[in-house]
Amino acid sequence: MLRCPYCESTDNVCVSTINRATINGKQRQVNYVWRRRKCSSCGEKFTTHEKSEQEWNKEKYFKMTSKRGL
Repeated sequence: MLRCPYCESTDNVCVSTINRATINGKQRQVNYVWRRRKCSSCGEKFTTHEKSEQEWNKEKYFKMTSKRGL
């Protein structure tokens, strides 16, 4: 569960969501979701950038292969 960076509470709601696969019509390599969240306890807003499990595995694979020189 996501914690508020201000008060450490796990009680928060998503205020807005943007899919960052395409921005201004240009395709991006990394597909992630940008979320603006609001803490229900202290009222502060904060931003998260979330990748899917598939994106994390793809990124890990590219890092491993580049280290091996493939």
